[in-house]
This record gives sequence, C-alpha cells and structure tokens, in this order.
Amino acid sequence: MLKAFIKYKEIIRKININIKGSSNLSKLIRNPQFPSELSENLVKYIYFDLFKINLGWKAGGDLWDEEKVYEVKAFVSGPTSFSSKLKFKSIFFLDASDVKNNIYILYHVKCNYIEFKKFKATKKVTFESFEISGKRPRCGFNFLLNQFRKSGTAVDFYRVQILLESKKFVINKLFYPL
Repeated sequence: MLKAFIKYKEIIRKININIKGSSNLSKLIRNPQFPSELSENLVKYIYFDLFKINLGWKAGGDLWDEEKVYEVKAFVSGPTSFSSKLKFKSIFFLDASDVKNNIYILYHVKCNYIEFKKFKATKKVTFESFEISGKRPRCGFNFLLNQFRKSGTAVDFYRVQILLESKKFVINKLFYPL
C-alpha cells in the first residue's frame, strides 16, 4: 500500500506540473492526505521497534496499549483534522512529507487529551472550544509544535527511514530544535 501511495502522489505531482504549464493556475490538484491505514500501522511498528511494546486497535481510538488509547495524526503538507471529541493518553504526529524517500519524522507528544484541549487550533480558538461547539478543528502541525515548545510539553522526535527491501526501520532520536 505504501508503494501505491507513493506512485499516486507522483501522478498528482506530474499532473500539477502539466497544469502549471498552462495558463490556468487555479486548477492545481491538492496533494493527497496520508492514509490513516498507513500512518497507524507505521506508528504501531515504529513504536514496537523502539520500545518492544505491541500496540493494537480497538473501536474508539487509533492505537491501544492495554486500556490506554493513543491518537495518531499524519500530514504531508497541509493541516491535520481532529475529531470534535478528543480522548487519548498521548498523541503521535507522523510527518510524511518525504514519503517518496521513505523518510518520516515521528513526534510523540506526551500530553493527554485534557492538556491537549487547552492548546489553540487557531490563533484565537482552543481545541476545547471546538469540542464544545461540536466542530472538527483543522490545524497545521508547526503551529502546534510552537505551542508545545512554549508550554514545555515533552515531545520525543524520531527520524525514521524505512528500508522497503529488508522491511526494517532505521530510527534516530532527534532533539530540539528540529
């Protein structure tokens, strides 16, 4: 599935190059979102590779360890969409902007949903306010990362390269600033 996504992304890139060559620049095709089926599985296997803890799936959350739920969000270039009702022990963000080279940055944000709701989804509105209104917030990751840094929220960073031929991960822990 990962190879198919990379191929699809390349087709979109070629179409956009062809469109940019025409006079109508307003018809650019947006890059596809990174599929949750891929992001959740990648995080599951990366987490196991790092900590030898096998996360699983249950209804009501992305990944589970016993009775703890972990949220997984992936992004390629645009904003990330969130549920209107957040509930998790901690949250993972997977930067898939270099998917073509099988390189990812995994961010493990060590805050639960109660702490997370205090962060802003926009310059003025918190995730909690979105939840109260029943709306789904959309937020760019760098906007969130700046808030995590300012608040002192613990974030672990990992650069992950997938070696598709050998089906192995090369994982390096990264440190601020990224």
